[in-house]
Amino acid sequence: MEFRYASPQGEITVQLEPSEHGYSVVVLRPDREPVTYKVDLRRPEPGRVLLCFDDHHVSAYVARDGHMRYVALYGESWRLEPPKPRGRGASETGGGLSASMPGKVLDVLVSEGEEVKAGTPLVLLEAMKMELRIVAPQDGVVHRLRVQPGAVVAQGETLVELR
Repeated sequence: MEFRYASPQGEITVQLEPSEHGYSVVVLRPDREPVTYKVDLRRPEPGRVLLCFDDHHVSAYVARDGHMRYVALYGESWRLEPPKPRGRGASETGGGLSASMPGKVLDVLVSEGEEVKAGTPLVLLEAMKMELRIVAPQDGVVHRLRVQPGAVVAQGETLVELR
């Protein structure tokens, strides 16, 4: 299974393959050599996973919406999506950014009409006692803000629309 997400350094690809004792995870970055991790994954409760690799134990929170995966880890959140088709029919029209899990909007860091780069923090969201930064997945313009500080949002609710 392969997912991609935008970072300030460019698109990062994460390849997951089941292995005998968990998963083999390959991280492909545009500015570095590929890195492979052997990860043991445990699910102590719904929506939470414990990742064990290189003597590290890390808790992550995950949510799923169709083929999309949302991961909160180290106080940040990422929207992982399967690769988009290339060539005819591929869309580059932009779209909305949604809450990866239910939470409360702590701050809105951009304004409508503002140009943003991939990786720019857009909204601070508090969810499951964590502060999550919702970041721009690609360069664009903030078309519409759908939330204000203090708003309580549901999983999947659109927070910001980019064009």
